[in-house]
Amino acid sequence: MAAENVDSRAAAAVFSQYETVFYTNTDLSSRFSSFKGLSRQSAGSLSLPFAYLMGALDSLDPRASEEILGKTDALVAGVRDFIPPEGEGGAQLGEFSYVASFGKRGTPSLDKYFNQVPTASVGGAPVWRWVGKIYGENAEGNEIYASQVDHSHLVFASDLQELKSIARKLSSPDDGSSVLNKIPEWAAVSQHEYWGYRKVPRHDGTIEKEAAHLEFTVPGAETIIMFADVEKKVAVVRVLGVHANEVVEMTKRRDEQQRKALKRLGMGPFPSPETFKATDARTLEETFSLSGGEQTEGEILTALALFGYEILI
Repeated sequence: MAAENVDSRAAAAVFSQYETVFYTNTDLSSRFSSFKGLSRQSAGSLSLPFAYLMGALDSLDPRASEEILGKTDALVAGVRDFIPPEGEGGAQLGEFSYVASFGKRGTPSLDKYFNQVPTASVGGAPVWRWVGKIYGENAEGNEIYASQVDHSHLVFASDLQELKSIARKLSSPDDGSSVLNKIPEWAAVSQHEYWGYRKVPRHDGTIEKEAAHLEFTVPGAETIIMFADVEKKVAVVRVLGVHANEVVEMTKRRDEQQRKALKRLGMGPFPSPETFKATDARTLEETFSLSGGEQTEGEILTALALFGYEILI
């Protein structure tokens, strides 16, 4: 059964179309929010899956993310076809959608941010278009479409047809349970205020080139799960489908080779970015604290890289 604290219809709509899905109701969806006791450094790192929308809204109006996302009950992000970074910078998103849920309070109006005629309509509601720019973007930015689907949801997408598809699912009488029941560990993970999933993209059994770094790090991964207990300031990452003990031994050998190479160069060892342990034959798990400073930031960014949000400095 879908957890009560998740907008299950929105989650199911996004899961049905995207490779990577993140959810938050932890006030991380706006850079103006209180972050429930987390340091701004930790909260800022956790907010990376939602940063594109935050930046794109603020490129529309400097107050837009505060006025819109700061009032959400929940926010679901869906992405597929990540484009890995070249040199410094962050991975670029391929296709993406965001569903912002507002519950009984109702959605804020988007009309005030636009002077032009709507691009299209969906279910009788206007669809607005603008060019959003954030980190790592080309000079022109990317097209973004937005619409109010019903009294409770705003949808943002990189493609008009993707937006319409999400809107149809949100308006459907189907509650999405047939989709959510197929999500690994859904009943437990969805109880958390912050979580993410990635179904590793494969074609004819071969991982797609955009996820090559993931195959190097955790070969054979089928699903990656992340969730955070914000009150306890702890996060967990799980990798499903791997030959767990083999990956642990491979990681140890790789780390030892790195230490020897750095020693020959007169350099001190760097901490291993992955500290996974095998919890069973096909599962790896890592737990880390969210209460630290730079170390916590590094742990979060390393974890998010497994989902496609790679950043090269």
